[in-house]
Amino acid sequence: MQETKTTSTLYIPDNIRTDYEFFSGFGWKEMIRLVIVAIVALIIAFIWAGISGHEHSFFHGTAIVAISGFAAFTVFRKDNNNQSMIDHTRRFLLFSKEQQKYKYRYYNPFDSKNL
Repeated sequence: MQETKTTSTLYIPDNIRTDYEFFSGFGWKEMIRLVIVAIVALIIAFIWAGISGHEHSFFHGTAIVAISGFAAFTVFRKDNNNQSMIDHTRRFLLFSKEQQKYKYRYYNPFDSKNL
């Protein structure tokens, strides 16, 4: 006997949140991603300060961390449809790879050549 497995997905309507969120569109997953980006930016800021040796390197490092954190927050935060900027970009790229030209040959049933 063969076992048949059926899988079905549950439709979740708009404005229904499946996970805990600190505020609208920003939960634990987004926070973890933001912290990772901030840590990488902090490492880059330390490297920048070590290489440059300028007196304003602290300001530049702080700017690098702040700007990258704000950019990560903007990119990872989800909208009302539970889609982030990354999700939208992924869908746009998939759509751009799909067929865009559809060849169509017009057929006129009233034309005398088609009879």
